[in-house]
Amino acid sequence: QVKAIAAAEGLQLVMSSNAAGYKGVQASDRGHTYKAKAPSGLGGKEQYLGSFKTAAEAALAYARHVGAVRAAAEAAEAEA
Repeated sequence: QVKAIAAAEGLQLVMSSNAAGYKGVQASDRGHTYKAKAPSGLGGKEQYLGSFKTAAEAALAYARHVGAVRAAAEAAEAEA
């Protein structure tokens, strides 16, 4: 369902080899939620985007933050 929402918004979820399976997403310390983070562009720091029930929801937040063009480029790079 989240992938359909992303597609409707013209976004791609960026896959990763990390434990969560998506770029910018990590499991919380308790393992019940997922955190989304993205580069802020300010000295290499990360911006916290929120906590989500699923890794896919967190990945959607990441894709929304970085935008369609960057998410597509990162997804293509991840598949290469």
